[in-house]
Amino acid sequence: MRDLVERAGAPSAASGSILFGANSSSRVNKVQWAAAEACVEFSQVEEPTAALKSNDAYLKLNPKGTVPTWVECDAATPFVLNESNTIVAHIAEVGQTDGFYPRDSRTKSLAWQWQEYGETTLQPALSPVWWGVKFGSGYPLGPGSALVPLDEAKLELAVQRAVRAWSAVDDHLADGRLFMLGDTLTFGDVACGVHVNRLYQMGAGGPGDRFEHMGRLRAWYERLLERPAYTRFVVEPTRQV
Repeated sequence: MRDLVERAGAPSAASGSILFGANSSSRVNKVQWAAAEACVEFSQVEEPTAALKSNDAYLKLNPKGTVPTWVECDAATPFVLNESNTIVAHIAEVGQTDGFYPRDSRTKSLAWQWQEYGETTLQPALSPVWWGVKFGSGYPLGPGSALVPLDEAKLELAVQRAVRAWSAVDDHLADGRLFMLGDTLTFGDVACGVHVNRLYQMGAGGPGDRFEHMGRLRAWYERLLERPAYTRFVVEPTRQV
């Protein structure tokens, strides 16, 4: 297995934890941010997804051909994970930051609930808006991530869906909590936190100021911006897209 890790692009003397995936991927950003908050060190093989998909060794490590892939080389047989939310939760659990991984089973389940909401509801709702507003493209993209003609009517419907999806987060924060599960950042903030950055990269009030009424959501985002790891691994890569 270790030879596969090296042939996939890791250093020849691969050791420690290795993240495969490019900084342009929001799913890679999730893992980077979580690792920084949990004080888990890693090295990165920053290759575009297309390049990794054409790498036979990488496909043996991760037959799905997705990014990111997380490999821990601290044992004779490396440990491999390839779903971003799972990687984030694992990093939070093995990390050194108290509270980032809740120990109470119910609180832990709530963290997972918001991780899943971020990936299964917010991301699909926001992606057509992100590509439409930022790049003037329809969604889904064409082969090889090629831009496609934009349908303004479909974009308007996508914005409406995104407003409904983000309203659930704004309402959840109505009790004055600072983060998704209370006054402490947990891994339950990560998926939603990555996507809220893209929302506000389209304007201080979201695209077309359509999210301006969600003051609690914006305040949560402002608190995330105060965290150096969030700025470095989530905000800055998005500005370079």
